[in-house]
Amino acid sequence: MNFIVNLYNLLPGGHDPTFRMFWLAVIGYVISMALFFGYWAFKKRIFLKIAFPLMTVAWLLHGAEEWWGSIPYGRPPVGDMYEYLSTLSWIIVGVFLFLAWRYRAYVLGGPMLLASVTIMAIGAIFFAPPGPLIPALQSYWIAIHVTSMVTATALFTCGIIFGVLAQIKSRKDKGSKVIVQSDGNYVERIVPGGASQGEAVCLAPSSALEELSHKFVMFATPIWFFGIMAGSMWAEEAWHSWWSWDPKETTALITGIVYAIYLHARNNMKVTGKVAFGLQVLGFCCMLFTLIAVNIWITGLHSYAT
Repeated sequence: MNFIVNLYNLLPGGHDPTFRMFWLAVIGYVISMALFFGYWAFKKRIFLKIAFPLMTVAWLLHGAEEWWGSIPYGRPPVGDMYEYLSTLSWIIVGVFLFLAWRYRAYVLGGPMLLASVTIMAIGAIFFAPPGPLIPALQSYWIAIHVTSMVTATALFTCGIIFGVLAQIKSRKDKGSKVIVQSDGNYVERIVPGGASQGEAVCLAPSSALEELSHKFVMFATPIWFFGIMAGSMWAEEAWHSWWSWDPKETTALITGIVYAIYLHARNNMKVTGKVAFGLQVLGFCCMLFTLIAVNIWITGLHSYAT
């Protein structure tokens, strides 16, 4: 117990308990990530038995940290860049928890936690103690507009993770083990001494990963456009203009258009493989530019977001 107390006191954050909870969650995610990669590499369930409960506890702690700082002020935890990125990573881990619970896709834990920890590390740079929103953000629209955008961003991020895995796996599918299908989800047969039958210890074939990536984009794109529409309504109420061609508005629209082109190419033109992945990467880069570059370096009506 003394060790835990001493560790907690060593964490950055000063007298702010929420930031220390944030770092405890990061530590839990990092340890879990290493164990999930160990599970992937060695096919030993002992890694999973430690990693999954530890990650779940870290995720609950992360969520408590998020909402503890925002609920007293009657708002969701998306009031600045730190909260936005922290919530983004929390949703990504939540998506993995669902995939692990529904499809036993534990092998995805390493890549998804790696993405979440990276996002949290970037978000820590922008940390600010919890507090009330600035006047420009004090509106019920923040719970609609910003929450929609962060949800879509998380789903787009999951999509690109699976897209990258699909490209990596496509190079190895020729020598893959026998593929079985269970409940409509492709998994590979496990090696003796590994996990139970039907549990995905090795990556699914590239076609299944690409399809999963596609589904995430299908869910994310309409949410993204809904967020843009909600933002326009908020803009009309706050600035008396539905659309101002602000840098954030413009790049968000471009991002949505690129992803719409990807979906059109994928669904109607049957474009797959590297071409489809290239369109997805372009859309993801546009989204990153909208999220990071526009907020930090480009002045506009949304400059208060940092």
